[in-house]
Amino acid sequence: VRGTNSAPLPLSVASTSPGIFVLDPNSGQGAILHASTYALVSAANPARVGEVVLIYCTGLGAVNPPLASGTPAPTNGTLENASPVTVSIGGSTLPSAAVPFAGLAPGFVGLYQVNAVVPNTPGSSVPVIITAGGVASNTATMQVAN
Repeated sequence: VRGTNSAPLPLSVASTSPGIFVLDPNSGQGAILHASTYALVSAANPARVGEVVLIYCTGLGAVNPPLASGTPAPTNGTLENASPVTVSIGGSTLPSAAVPFAGLAPGFVGLYQVNAVVPNTPGSSVPVIITAGGVASNTATMQVAN
């Protein structure tokens, strides 16, 4: 009835809830780019072992230094770093040195970018998972060649 309050509903709020953006729900192809060219990692243009890829995601939580809600991440080289994340590619959890950046993508609002060095896990549908605050993302895929 109009003007009548409903019963309270419980609401859970998490500090992180990572999710990798997926371009094709059927294949799970992630929004993952080659760091050197910004070209999409694809079957025709696979990632190479040892190269850095950019994984685009959401839900990595608070950043340091803090940024006001709704403000684009700076493009002047000041990086907005997220809390520590772990990246798994092809079932291999990368060492922290192989994840040189995890934070807000410069120039965007609420879009996170994780830079990761591709391990020796070649394949046409290599699984990629990001974990932040103990919470794992969805599984995306990418193509990796030697």
